[in-house]
Amino acid sequence: MAAAVALEVFGLFLGGALSLIDILLPPPEIPTSPLQQGHSLLRFGIGLNSTASTSLGGIIPSVKVWNEEGVFIGAAIGSSVSDIQPGTFKTVEVRHNDSYLFQQPTYVEVSGGSDAVCVAYMAQTWADGTQLGWLGDMGRYCGKEWYYSSLFVSTKNGTYK
Repeated sequence: MAAAVALEVFGLFLGGALSLIDILLPPPEIPTSPLQQGHSLLRFGIGLNSTASTSLGGIIPSVKVWNEEGVFIGAAIGSSVSDIQPGTFKTVEVRHNDSYLFQQPTYVEVSGGSDAVCVAYMAQTWADGTQLGWLGDMGRYCGKEWYYSSLFVSTKNGTYK
C-alpha cells in the first residue's frame, strides 16, 4: 500500500514538473501544407494505353499560373524525376510569389519538354480548397497528337473513363 502511495506521489510530482517545462518551452513548429501557406497544387494523371506506339510516361512538365486579371502569380519547375510511369499520378506544388499568396490561379500554362508525359487528366487545388479538373483529350479537339487513355478518373458523381 505504501508503495502505491509513493508511486502516486512520484507521478504527481513528475507530471507537475513536466507541465512546468511545457509552459517554459516555446511551442514546437507545426508544419503546414502548401495550401495552408497560400500555394496551390496540380496533380497530373499519366496516360495508360498498351497500344500506344511511344511511352506515355516521362518528365513532369513545368507549370506557370496567373490570376483572373492576367497577373503572373507563381510557377513550378518541371520535375527532375524522368521515370514517371504510365497509369500513375504526380502532384506538383505550384509556389505562388509572396505578394500573391492565397490568390486563385485561374489560368494555367503547362510546358512539356523532349520527354514530356502524356497527360490523361489534371486536377488543381487552390489554397481555399476549390478543386478543378481537366481531361487530357484536349489535343484531339485542337488537331494535335493525342492517345486514348484507359486510365479511370474518379469524380464526385462517379467514375469517368
